[in-house]
Amino acid sequence: MITRNVEKIEKIAFILKTVANPIRLQVIDLLETHESLSVNEICEKLQIEQSLMSHHLTNMKLKGILRSRKEGRRVLYS
Repeated sequence: MITRNVEKIEKIAFILKTVANPIRLQVIDLLETHESLSVNEICEKLQIEQSLMSHHLTNMKLKGILRSRKEGRRVLYS
């Protein structure tokens, strides 16, 4: 029982470390009100360069915070 609680707390800490960044928090807030958005749409809404945004989105996706799907040439994040 204690081991499961420790694992759960470690997982929560991992997630919090991942999103403890103003840009990443803005992305999460934005995606709360939109089902999914492309990198360009997120950049436009948050007025952030695409290269920087792509870095953050990739990091959050790899850590299981976001999902992505391809729609033609666009990658949509949710």
